[in-house]
Amino acid sequence: MTVEKHHKARLFRLTLSSLVALSATVATAAAPKQPVLSFSSPVSGLAIERGSLWVSIAGDSLMLRLDARTGRRLARIEVHRADARAFGGGSLAAAGNRIWIAAPVHVVGDPTVGDASGWIGWIDRRTLRLKLVQVHRDRPARVAVGRSGVWVSGLRTLRRVDLVTGKVRRSFRASHYLGAVAVTRGSVWVAWSNTGRVLQLDPRTLKLRASILVGYSSAGSSLAVAGGRVWAGTDRGLVAIDSSSAKVVSRIPLPGAGNVAFDGSQLWALANGGVYSIRGRTATKRLALDPQAFGLLVAVGRDVWLSDEGTNSLRRVATR
Repeated sequence: MTVEKHHKARLFRLTLSSLVALSATVATAAAPKQPVLSFSSPVSGLAIERGSLWVSIAGDSLMLRLDARTGRRLARIEVHRADARAFGGGSLAAAGNRIWIAAPVHVVGDPTVGDASGWIGWIDRRTLRLKLVQVHRDRPARVAVGRSGVWVSGLRTLRRVDLVTGKVRRSFRASHYLGAVAVTRGSVWVAWSNTGRVLQLDPRTLKLRASILVGYSSAGSSLAVAGGRVWAGTDRGLVAIDSSSAKVVSRIPLPGAGNVAFDGSQLWALANGGVYSIRGRTATKRLALDPQAFGLLVAVGRDVWLSDEGTNSLRRVATR
């Protein structure tokens, strides 16, 4: 090769490398920046409904309504100011025009609260008005909504709440602590904490139909309904229960899967080292985190949000 040809070839390679570098820079710059929000207290509940992200911050007795895409604040509700009986906050579930709250709060020495162990409330998404019913004995902690009603678990009690009045209609008492709740067309499912099992109950009679061994979860129980399956997060990974047969039909290895959510097309999980999206049996890490990160995960469509209790932060997870 002559000196002139060598120079031209070198110039071509340099030009090509520059174009590749420029393309990579442009692609990085074009990637949308995901919003990250910080609070003075940990997030205690998350729910997404019609483009709004609802956030409960129990330590501040506060509810926030945010834009699910940008994180921009749309409304702020101080629950104690809205109702003198309401302190704190808790887990959330959205259905129709209501955002349901299960608040495990016991206040001593306040006559407006009495000896209530907490409250079950709902916020009208149109008027932002709060209504609640006080609960006694076992504290309400986790909430889920379905056609059969609103279901609230706490300590050893599962309560069925009327969708219209918010009053407790029936209750189921267990021998061990109860955790996360999920609702399908013909059943209500509740994690049986410290046993590694999920219970299937008849929503009308509250009689036990099945007790399914899925495995332990050190990070706290989590359930998600995806089509005809109920998914549970466990220390070893995700476990799928067929909602018709109540049999385990799939296991996906993903150590430390403490939280699971379904966005309408794919599963999401908070596990050791990050947030993962799951298609089929393949888990793809979408966000790298500290191995000890712990929080809540919620997903609907392209909106996936994670709360981190270690940093009192809330961030949107990139879905692509």
